[in-house]
Amino acid sequence: MKSTFAALIILAMIAACSPTESNQTAEASENNSGTEAVASPEKSEPKPEEASAEIEAPTEEKVHTIDGKPMQNYLEDPSILQVAKDYYTGRYEISDEPKTHSMVNELNHCGEAHRPFYLAVFNKIVGEADETVSGALGAPAKEFVGKDPNTFSSFAVNSTDEYTAAKSKWVELVGFEFLMEDDPKSALNAYKKRLEKVCDTCSDKQKAALQAFVSQLDAYVAANGV
Repeated sequence: MKSTFAALIILAMIAACSPTESNQTAEASENNSGTEAVASPEKSEPKPEEASAEIEAPTEEKVHTIDGKPMQNYLEDPSILQVAKDYYTGRYEISDEPKTHSMVNELNHCGEAHRPFYLAVFNKIVGEADETVSGALGAPAKEFVGKDPNTFSSFAVNSTDEYTAAKSKWVELVGFEFLMEDDPKSALNAYKKRLEKVCDTCSDKQKAALQAFVSQLDAYVAANGV
């Protein structure tokens, strides 16, 4: 009897323990399953920086022109005096010597195609010349303006900075030539009429630039004439 009772107690204890172990096994299984179900978070790759939608256009270098033609064309022309090219690009300094005189001489003796360039060179000489060089500039300056007021006024309009820097000296040089005349005022009046006739087809801007130059000549002669 005692053996049977003891056996029943053992069975009861086994039964009491079995659900717990089963539950623990189930829970462990669920935990393992849950662990496998959760995917490890992927590391996001850094995105490359996006290119700016607006790209600034490169700044174009302004081309230096004379009378609508690039200066480089003149500088590469083998028929133009090398000394003139050297002077314009800063590799020669003017002085009272033959090379400088040759550049001055070309102003009124060069071909029409090269005239704008030699005018630019002459204008530079006018602006930089000292007294020893200036003495040889008045006559060719007066001759050139009287002969080709179109090119002169075009230069005054289109190369404003260069011309403005030397404008007062142009007036002095040409004006002084008229003071050497027997009748400066009469000579200047005849000169002005010739300019108006030759520049009849000039643009309004050119005519205005020429008129401004002539008005300054009038003032110079009136102020310095005897």
